[in-house]
Amino acid sequence: MRYAICLVVAICLAAPAEARRVALIIGNSGYAVRPLANPSRDARAIANAFKDTLQFDSVTLKTDLTRQGLVDALHVFESDTVGAEIAVVFLAGHGTALEQIDTYLVPIDAKLARESDLEDEAISLRSVLRRLEGASTLRLVILDACRNPPFPLAGRKRDTSRGLARVEPEDNTLIAYATKDGKTADDGAGAHSPFTAALLKHIGTRGIDVTFVFRAVRDDVMQATKREQQPHLYGTLGFKPVYLHRALAHPATAAPPAQALPTPTIEAPNEPLPTDIAIDSVILCLVRSHPFFSNAPPVFIGTFKSGWTSSGPDPAGRPLTDTVERGTKVRWLGPGIIGIERDERMEQRYSRHTSKSPWAWRNERHTSIDAANGLITLGYKSSRSQKLAAYDRQTSVIDTGGTLVGLDNLKGRVFPVRVGNRFSYEETWQTSSGKDKDKETRSYVCEVSRQYAASSFHPSLTGVAYLLVCDYQAVYQKNKDANNNGRTGQFFFEKLGIWIEADPISPRERLINEHADYTLKSFTLAR
Repeated sequence: MRYAICLVVAICLAAPAEARRVALIIGNSGYAVRPLANPSRDARAIANAFKDTLQFDSVTLKTDLTRQGLVDALHVFESDTVGAEIAVVFLAGHGTALEQIDTYLVPIDAKLARESDLEDEAISLRSVLRRLEGASTLRLVILDACRNPPFPLAGRKRDTSRGLARVEPEDNTLIAYATKDGKTADDGAGAHSPFTAALLKHIGTRGIDVTFVFRAVRDDVMQATKREQQPHLYGTLGFKPVYLHRALAHPATAAPPAQALPTPTIEAPNEPLPTDIAIDSVILCLVRSHPFFSNAPPVFIGTFKSGWTSSGPDPAGRPLTDTVERGTKVRWLGPGIIGIERDERMEQRYSRHTSKSPWAWRNERHTSIDAANGLITLGYKSSRSQKLAAYDRQTSVIDTGGTLVGLDNLKGRVFPVRVGNRFSYEETWQTSSGKDKDKETRSYVCEVSRQYAASSFHPSLTGVAYLLVCDYQAVYQKNKDANNNGRTGQFFFEKLGIWIEADPISPRERLINEHADYTLKSFTLAR
């Protein structure tokens, strides 16, 4: 919803529900077709973790369930969830999707000769979610399923052979897949599947929100499977952390509020914004009035350079190296608002390529207006010239751009930047580049996770740099194939007052992009 004026909205939070926690754990191994080794073991281990480590009030373990057994177990569990704070369903076994619209959990006695049998013989994920509606704070479904295509359905016309379907759960609901939608998961050669092994490792970690538990699980699984399997968490929660561990569910005393930064001694400028970049007036009004953007510190940096290299094989297996050099100018325009001008040169070379000229190159100029000292872009324009292969002609693209037209669900705090800050927001973009015109919505969940000495990025820097990690989901209005999700990272340099993509020089860590070194090269420190 869009408003013509800026509003201050008071939000009343409901009182917390009864702090009862319940879980239903299911492991299906004994399939008549393609039995699985690990699900029953996985389920027993997960049930013990919920009971002994997480101290759930009720944990029900079921193995090798028929369809009727699965229906009965869910029916009983539905009664258990009424009035509960947290309700969890974990299932290890076979699962599949019908036309990538709905996910189905496959009982051991399912007879799937035709694709139409799936709706009769299996249980839909939507049906499971309906059984959890009695829980108030968190409804969590964990599926270590789709370990391989469960049954070759005769006469299949729709895509039921690979993966689980993408889901967009409602508020207070999270759905964790052992692998991304449309992909298959590994049953594992050890005592547990890779996903369950990682979940057992991290599920009892004290002091981290449930969403960050699954981030750690994802990282472990991707490392264990050499990136073949990427777990994914669908859905978002509010700003208030939700802990699975009983010991942290209701702390005796609230954490002290973050100490506000001293009032800046440098008065922020009040310059008119450049007119060559389109900025939505309602969004600008929101940025200037919403408490999410308050307490933005002064901006001290004028220009800096950065660069990085990344190496890897091309589709034909030939070693390829990308080198990027970027120069950036920063202009402080007003409280929390900066203008950025960036010139970037990319060159791509093969290590055995004898020519002095690069195989491919791109020159790009990018100008933007950003809020929250560079965290959120309000509008941009760019132009570029490029040659994408040695035999290509040079081409130019002029004045592509985009405008932020929606900024919603702002929760949490950005400033003052401190380790432990968590926030989330949703932004909607209208791009404006001819045939590629589209609308994109991105949902972000972010946390300031670590701090570094700024000197570890460049010897001339002082003070502290804070690492911000954001998970996002991107959905396009037209080009559905471009929908994606991932993780971004950047640093806030307290003595500079802005966010920068960079990786430390010492010790060398790839925190922003595991395939590239984002190196800061030079600075001109000026307001």
